[in-house]
Amino acid sequence: LVNSIGIPTPKKKIFFDFKKSDLKIIDEFGGKIVVKPIDAGSSVGIHIVDDKNKFLFAVKDAFKYSKNIIVEKFIDGRELTVTILEGKAKPVIEIKPKSGWYDFTNKYSKGNTEYIAPAALSENEKTTIQSYAEKIFKIIDCYAYARVDFRYDGQYFYFLEINTLPGMTPLSLTPMSAKESGMEFIDLLNLLITLAIKRS
Repeated sequence: LVNSIGIPTPKKKIFFDFKKSDLKIIDEFGGKIVVKPIDAGSSVGIHIVDDKNKFLFAVKDAFKYSKNIIVEKFIDGRELTVTILEGKAKPVIEIKPKSGWYDFTNKYSKGNTEYIAPAALSENEKTTIQSYAEKIFKIIDCYAYARVDFRYDGQYFYFLEINTLPGMTPLSLTPMSAKESGMEFIDLLNLLITLAIKRS
């Protein structure tokens, strides 16, 4: 769906099972590869690998969390996220783990990750990524709110995933983005509850 509206995504392949002959994907993709459950959350079961042995372990582990896994070419660059509220993009946030990548530990351990809100982007870059996020929200047919994640290699914004029920912890990105736009946490919750009641 996302590719159909001209938004780039990493090179990828979905697996319902995995055979030894599928190892050719390592050479096909080259470099680092991301292995993840297709429908899990909070970075559980996700691995970034660069050799055959690690890849096989990653595949086995990812299948523990989902019947299907997705294997993607790793996009080196910046990690950015855009919250959509009532169809409109909020300020872009850049995610910068102090070590490693944005895994479960770095997501939920205070002080492990730096969040830059708003992200340091040119006006054109900001307009592009926010426009992408709004279009993705619409084509996926979301309602009320969502959060759209990207990797940016300095040339293209690659769509990674859409979080249709993003986190609401003190370290979560959607409340952070809403606050950057002038909306306090309680006001965000009240709006989401109001929209849910309206829809029902």
